[in-house]
Amino acid sequence: MNAFVFNAPHMLWLLPAVGGFAVLEYWRGKRLKQYMRTFCGDEGADRWWQESRMPSRGMLLILALILIIVALARPAWNPHPKRLYREGRDIVFLLDVSRSMLADDVFPNRLERAKNVIAECVDSLKTDRIGLVAFAGASAIQCPLTLDHDFFHFMLAKVGPDSVDQEGTRIGEALLKTCEKLFSDSPRGYRDIIMISDGEDHGEKLKEAVDTINRNGIRLIIIGIGDDKNGARIKEPGAEDAYLTYRGQVVTTRLRSDKLRDIARRCRQGVYIPMGTGNIHLDTVYAQIRRFNTRQLLSDRSIIVYDEKYQLFLGTALLILSWWLLIPPRKRLATGITVLLLFPGLLSVEGITGDAGKNELNTLKRLKRQYIQAIHETNRAELHYNLGNVCYRLGTYREALTHYSAAMRLRPDHHLAWCIRYNLANTFYRLAESEQMLEEKLRLLAKAIENYRKILRERRDFTDAAWNHELAMLNYVATAKKIEERERKTSELKKLQALIKERIEQLMALQEKNLKLTDKLNTEKVVDPARRMELVENEQAILRNTGKVAERTDRLQHLLTTVVDAEASVAGLRDALNTASTHEKQAIAALNDRILNEASRCESNALEALRNALQNLTSLTQEQQNEENTATSEQFDDSQEQEETDDDSQARNDSSNILKMNLLNHNIPVLQESPKDILERDKKIQKMRADSRSGKKKKSTGKNW
Repeated sequence: MNAFVFNAPHMLWLLPAVGGFAVLEYWRGKRLKQYMRTFCGDEGADRWWQESRMPSRGMLLILALILIIVALARPAWNPHPKRLYREGRDIVFLLDVSRSMLADDVFPNRLERAKNVIAECVDSLKTDRIGLVAFAGASAIQCPLTLDHDFFHFMLAKVGPDSVDQEGTRIGEALLKTCEKLFSDSPRGYRDIIMISDGEDHGEKLKEAVDTINRNGIRLIIIGIGDDKNGARIKEPGAEDAYLTYRGQVVTTRLRSDKLRDIARRCRQGVYIPMGTGNIHLDTVYAQIRRFNTRQLLSDRSIIVYDEKYQLFLGTALLILSWWLLIPPRKRLATGITVLLLFPGLLSVEGITGDAGKNELNTLKRLKRQYIQAIHETNRAELHYNLGNVCYRLGTYREALTHYSAAMRLRPDHHLAWCIRYNLANTFYRLAESEQMLEEKLRLLAKAIENYRKILRERRDFTDAAWNHELAMLNYVATAKKIEERERKTSELKKLQALIKERIEQLMALQEKNLKLTDKLNTEKVVDPARRMELVENEQAILRNTGKVAERTDRLQHLLTTVVDAEASVAGLRDALNTASTHEKQAIAALNDRILNEASRCESNALEALRNALQNLTSLTQEQQNEENTATSEQFDDSQEQEETDDDSQARNDSSNILKMNLLNHNIPVLQESPKDILERDKKIQKMRADSRSGKKKKSTGKNW
């Protein structure tokens, strides 16, 4: 007997996949180290590998995966025996399937109702052996004693009048066959017969069956189904309205409760339950009847079981994964000048916080001063590149862009130019993130996309650039949609302003005309009522149109807050229109009261309020125009960007099918080496060139930027 087993050993076939993952991780680390040697030399690569936590993180991840697979295989140990036993009784359902059971005094008929009652009862008999016998003029065993309840339900559903060969109802013969065939090997005292019938008995051997039941100690439960008073007609099979007839008379059948009760009385353990045309919960009734009876032991055996302990492996794997998530991929910078990598895209962004963050910030500021001083002494692409990396790390992206562009203009070697271009793309994206003007943001994103595509054209396997390119494309599309939406709202705003201006000018003309008519009517000695009512109607029309213009200011305010911030001007326009409406109402009231002097004064005030509204609208339009002119004039200085090469048009046409990745997780630009090292190396190279020109033999020294 094995002390340790796996209950799901097929899951162990996943272990080779972990081995393949380990090989890929090893190959990835080796390739990264080769990159470091190519760009930084052996010393820089060794220093990066020492500071990197890739080996330890990889081992933790592999160990966690192994433990998860072992947990899936369900390891178990501590074998011990477990006893399995089953207790129950032997129960046979004796079902009457004669033609009389097709009577419809219960829905849908007696037979179907009886089958439903049996099915409900069987569902509660979890540990009992059950059997089924169908009887009419003869009896047939449909299901022997079994624990397979699904098979019992299958056979019960198939039972019908055609399950037996002869018509009629022979209860005695059915009881005898059940006792002799199904209970022949069952122990005494654990056997029950549940019979469902309407009692139409036309058979014999009933006395012999009762004696056999009493002799073998079998309990007989009889359930009578049907109407025992009026009876019911028997439907012909397959016909809706046709009923069974005999000698031209429709045959009726009713429940013979007296016969069924007599059979139960003659049995020592007999019980009769008149179901009639109602319903019965046979499972509950049978449970009450058998609750004091003992059960036989149907099976008793022992098996060896193991205690499953997958929880230990799974819990350990989760702890290791938590540890793996908490370990950063690279140590934080400490005090002193730390030599960073030339190749960008290998270290994740870490915030400058805490004591270590202050030390890092001071280090970067000191490096910046040293690189600026070194650039004054010798203008080298490497110095501009490293100074750009320092500025990028400090978050001064425009300054970083200036130095990256300066490095590109100094025609660096291929590897350095490739790294500068990648950092340029990242810098353009960072500038676009903080840019508020949508047009400028779109232009910066376009520059970032162009540089990413140039990089991908040279190296299509550089996934960092591909991921960042896809995210820049998504932001570019989103920004373009915002600009399009703003332009649409700007167009709608201009149209609405022009419409409101036109309406106000029309109202002013109408108000001025009505004012002249009012003044003219006021000079007349006798006021014509018809002309006065005409003035009232004109003023009411002016009031209605003023209200409509005021309603349009709500939409105007919404558009203005979306395009430009001009909340105060909109409030002034609305106040002027409301003032005009107030004076117009007063003018209407004065005209109705025949006070023409007051009406003229109110109309004059309304005209002045409309002039103020037009002036507010004009100021609002001018303010919006000034905002647009200011936005147009604020353009980014293109002198800080790198010069466009001849292959830019081809780079724009490149496309890539790469998965999306959050650019916030992209790896930061890094420093190459200290300014002092670069200056010393430059002096050595200049000295070697001078010695070479003077004829001195020197060993060749390769550049390793």
